[in-house]
Amino acid sequence: MEFRFIGSSSGDFLWSLMLTDFHSGWTELAALWGNKGGEVRVGLERIEKRMPISMLGFDCDNGSEVLNEILEAYLLKRKRSVVWTRSRAYKKNDQAHVEQKNFTHVRQKLGYGRFGDLKLKSLVDDLYEKAWLPLRNYFTPVMKLIEKQRVGGKVRKKYDKAASPCDRLLVCPKVSLATKESLRQIRLGLDPMDLSEDIERRLVEIFAIVEHMEEEWSEEPENLEVHPKIAAARADSVTAWAAVAPRASTESTLAETIAKRAQINYTLGVMIAGATTSTLRCHC
Repeated sequence: MEFRFIGSSSGDFLWSLMLTDFHSGWTELAALWGNKGGEVRVGLERIEKRMPISMLGFDCDNGSEVLNEILEAYLLKRKRSVVWTRSRAYKKNDQAHVEQKNFTHVRQKLGYGRFGDLKLKSLVDDLYEKAWLPLRNYFTPVMKLIEKQRVGGKVRKKYDKAASPCDRLLVCPKVSLATKESLRQIRLGLDPMDLSEDIERRLVEIFAIVEHMEEEWSEEPENLEVHPKIAAARADSVTAWAAVAPRASTESTLAETIAKRAQINYTLGVMIAGATTSTLRCHC
């Protein structure tokens, strides 16, 4: 396996494809090896097979990984084509419903580092599908902003009652009764405590491989010669299980700067590693 400078974005590494439903907040993730159009299509197909709702709309940003002929054929050349739109250039808040999942759904668990080992792809996919997403979609309540007013120098926000994405779909009149019954049955077979334990077990397995990669990288003589300060910073660092965003008022350390550059994840819905964002529209 070839290891490159930690700040490099060359070569293939792990990305995360994320879709978020505007109405319910239901979020789906798929691990991608690289961000080519073909890989994105494979991730979309994987997600659509397990989604409880149909994809009626697909809103993305302007990256070449989604604005290409492969995705065009996949979305538009089907019996019921998907309404495909894109956000305005340099307007990140156009994807706010997905951007807000950036930290909570990916970085909080996997951090900011580059995952350059292909065998991590299947492990991350299993983490998403079998533990992390069931916990978030079926049991984790979320609030939706329904009103925002500026009063003097302050902005007052009003939110609706907190509810899990699953609960929001269950009360949506446009979701079929069969789909609602399926959601109830799936939730009855899940235990949030068991899911939490499963998440931690899978993270230990993933980060054991990441730690081994870090050790191999640090032992390479050419890596020490390229930038001794970076090697020293990495040797003194401790693997973080949850990423902590630095305060805007404090000066970033060398390790923090490196971590920001070496982002691992890409989302169709979340911008992780300078990739793409996308919003999923359901029936509601």
